[in-house]
Amino acid sequence: MQKLLQSRSFSIDEYQREYKWEKSNIDELLIDLQLKFQSYYRAGDDTRMVSNYDEYFLGSIIVSSRNGRSYLIDGQQRVTSLSLLLICLYRASKEQNLQVLQTIAPLIFSDNFGEPKFNLDIAERLPVIEALFKGDPFNPDGKDESIQTMHARYRDIEQNDLIADLGDSLPYFAYWLMTRVGLIEIATDNG
Repeated sequence: MQKLLQSRSFSIDEYQREYKWEKSNIDELLIDLQLKFQSYYRAGDDTRMVSNYDEYFLGSIIVSSRNGRSYLIDGQQRVTSLSLLLICLYRASKEQNLQVLQTIAPLIFSDNFGEPKFNLDIAERLPVIEALFKGDPFNPDGKDESIQTMHARYRDIEQNDLIADLGDSLPYFAYWLMTRVGLIEIATDNG
């Protein structure tokens, strides 16, 4: 996932459907990831041992490159959900002053002359992404469906107890997620 998301931004075309994942989709993703991770992790592992944990494949995404931009043709639901999870891991790592914070950040945003340029570069969704990233209050009422759903799914991730369940293994999980969980990118010229 790190190679796919690091210092890269994705857009979507106007005709793309809204972000529609429900709580059950997020819960299923988190349970799958956590169970898979826990089957490899052993207390006392050095973080470098994460590179020996098995890979986990989350499917493929279809990306079209046009005018210097990458457009998600298929995979918006997974990429958005993973981005929300990364934001949650980033904030928890920041709160706990964990080194992994430095590795998570480029998967969420890149530095654009001192301002974050979020990797989910969808103009109307940037306010909710920025608020979630910074931990600022955000009221999704009256906003479009994707913004309301993103806000709700982020809250679901927070309330899932993943961070509490991971405890001291949080940085291991983050490294595993970034380096051993994969999405295959299929490039297409006809967006």
